[in-house]
Amino acid sequence: MPTSVSVAAGAGAKPGLLTSIGGLFARSQVARRTAASVFFVALGLVLPLATPHIPAVGNALLPMHIPVLLCGLLCGWQYGAVVGLILPLLSSGLTGMPPMLPIGLGMCVELAVYGLVSGLLGQYLPKRL
Repeated sequence: MPTSVSVAAGAGAKPGLLTSIGGLFARSQVARRTAASVFFVALGLVLPLATPHIPAVGNALLPMHIPVLLCGLLCGWQYGAVVGLILPLLSSGLTGMPPMLPIGLGMCVELAVYGLVSGLLGQYLPKRL
């Protein structure tokens, strides 16, 4: 009877392109944080579009602020500040909301500071409850 042959990458087979790319992302913190930051930018563009019909929810949740705060906490202050800086610019350019002057530029500074401060708090505060 023939024995079964394992074709897994760990069983001596040459790794394919997908395995190599997956290994690259698994080892690189920069790649992971960059991918997460791109996700938070996309979330920051989509969330405000999901809440315009209910103004009370949009004003209470601040849907563009939440992804920036999460990005700062999870990815670090550098990524949080950059996401906070570019998110209002992208949103204004793609959807027209917020208007670039004066609200959009003010939100750029505000969200960049939010991302920076949340990242620094996440870095320096104790991780235990």
